[in-house]
Amino acid sequence: MKLKLTLISALLLLALTLNIVVEATRKTITIEVRSLTLYAPAVSETPRGYKGVMTKLHIKVVYPGSGETYLSTTTLISLDMQASIRLAARIASELAGKNFHNYDFYVKVEAKSPIVGGPSAGALITVGFLALLLNDTGSIKFNYTQVTMTGTINPDGSIGPVGGVFEKCKAAYEMGFKVFIIPYSEELIFYYNTTKTVKKGPLGITIITRTRPIMLNITEYARRKWGIRVVKALNVLQAFQYFTGIRLKHEVKGKLQAPSSYIKLMSNAYTTLSHKVEEILDSISGKLNSAARKYVTKAEEVLDEAKRAYSKHTYYVASCLAFRSYILVLTATYIGEVLKHGSIKIVVDESKELAKELDELEGEVRKEGVKVNSLERLEVYVGCLTRLGEAKSTLNEVKKALEKPPMFISLDYVRSLCEKLAYIKARIETVRVWLKTISKLKSGNLTLNRMPLDNITQEYVYLAESTYIYLDNLIKGIQIPLVTEYYNKARKSLIEAREYYDQGKNILALAKVVETLTYTQTALDLLTLLTARSKEQLKEALKTLTMLSIMLLENVEKSLIELSSEKLELLMAYCYYEYAKYSFSKAKSAATIDDKITYLSVTIELAHRASIYAKIMLSIRKLKPKIIIQKIKGELEGKQKITPKTKPTTRKKAKTITLMENMLSVIQRYMVYIVVACLITIAIIVGAISAKRSKGERKKPKNNI
Repeated sequence: MKLKLTLISALLLLALTLNIVVEATRKTITIEVRSLTLYAPAVSETPRGYKGVMTKLHIKVVYPGSGETYLSTTTLISLDMQASIRLAARIASELAGKNFHNYDFYVKVEAKSPIVGGPSAGALITVGFLALLLNDTGSIKFNYTQVTMTGTINPDGSIGPVGGVFEKCKAAYEMGFKVFIIPYSEELIFYYNTTKTVKKGPLGITIITRTRPIMLNITEYARRKWGIRVVKALNVLQAFQYFTGIRLKHEVKGKLQAPSSYIKLMSNAYTTLSHKVEEILDSISGKLNSAARKYVTKAEEVLDEAKRAYSKHTYYVASCLAFRSYILVLTATYIGEVLKHGSIKIVVDESKELAKELDELEGEVRKEGVKVNSLERLEVYVGCLTRLGEAKSTLNEVKKALEKPPMFISLDYVRSLCEKLAYIKARIETVRVWLKTISKLKSGNLTLNRMPLDNITQEYVYLAESTYIYLDNLIKGIQIPLVTEYYNKARKSLIEAREYYDQGKNILALAKVVETLTYTQTALDLLTLLTARSKEQLKEALKTLTMLSIMLLENVEKSLIELSSEKLELLMAYCYYEYAKYSFSKAKSAATIDDKITYLSVTIELAHRASIYAKIMLSIRKLKPKIIIQKIKGELEGKQKITPKTKPTTRKKAKTITLMENMLSVIQRYMVYIVVACLITIAIIVGAISAKRSKGERKKPKNNI
């Protein structure tokens, strides 16, 4: 009887201990799910050509999460949307001031037919995510039944161009939308009109199909033909305003100032290069033939312009112009030597010497990489690697040209080789100048192998691939030399980025990704030139590019001020911004339309480059932009008032997670109590069994022999 009572008491003790643990650790974890349904215009390919269709997007934001993005599709999508969705989630998190890694993001795409151009919904998804992240109280009303949009999403939050604007606008009209938002540079578009004519002849019925391009202003056409309002948006914040009636503004205080190291480093670069130019000019004065003389004349003109830029305190512009002048005088020198000796042996010998210099310089760059312990130093180090890679790539081109020379050595062949040699030598000099600046920049406590570059590099590589594929689909059959040039540059950079990424060289991959995104985005922006078939149309296209340049420069300036307020001075991003402003000023004073287009394209390219650099650094530092929310009373832009008629589409769900889902952490936390209870129980049981055995031995009768 006593043994039974002992066992019962031991079991009760164990049960009581476990019950205390369970009750003490049982808790409720609230999972917050906010969802929204959007309608995105897309393009579907049919036997009769392309047709606009509306796709349904179900998006969700779940808290808590771990920074994961999930995509589900019920139809075939010709381009990968995953990279675009992840970028959209990141940008929305940063604009909302939320930690991206605390949420999970879901997108489900529903369409009745295969669609073309997955990334074109990137901007819309970003706006949707932003609304969900900001809708803590459920007060934001998202007008998804009257407003829709198209546009890719760029790393700086700007909205990129897309294809099929006409078809998408028509699809939005047919579904009853009142407002259609388009990328800023796509008001003038081409619409390919297909007509069929049926003729009866002696041999039967003949169907003649004609397709001709029609240039139109989509804003005016849609208002007149369909009664739908088309508005332009440069970035996500502008688009958000049309959907919600809420204006979001970045609280950027202060004035943009040059980084503390800018004046000393850039003026040193200018001084070094300009002195070398002047030394060469003095040494070759009066010794060159007419073929080389024109290079000298151009070099002198560029050097004078560099001096004027230096006097205006635009030191990076001055150093770039001095760099260009240095290439010109070196080219003149090489051409003079080749023509003097009547042989290209000087080119062969110089290429070997430059190859040795590049190998030595590469070793110096690797050693200097040990000193990269801050984001400021990383940025300049990436610049050194980029310039070094450009020099090595050009040297390979020289080697290939020398391996298979033409049967007859022409002057053009000699010029090409000499120009490339000059570029290599000048690049080596600039790498050395930039390399010396690393140790003079702000120091930190980061090391290259610990910098959070893996995930960021992977995301940007995927984004670059997706954006390039999208560009590739858009420009098929398009013959615009400037666009083709940027397209080829983007393809080359993307190949190199993928190779570096596969090799685990994240820094080099990141540098090439920046180039790819820059060239791709610039090519997309320049597609507006496709609509220019007459002088008047060309003027309209130039006007669009001019306004786009102004707004891009303003965005870059805000980003740099924001970084500066966070004690992050980006030397290279500031330099690119400065040169973009210089190029824009040249565009305004250019005499010919071709010159204006050239300078504006450089402005857009460098503005994108500066913005992407700044964006990458923002991602690494995980900065949270401050936002002021203003509810708009009355009208938004123009005279039309947009009043959301729909109820808030976000909702919250709470779920209870029981002990089973948290068992491992509970056991670890209360392991000591559980072990003690078990030991006590085992001791009581063993004691009871021992007592029973002892009692049995005392009662056992003795055997008589």
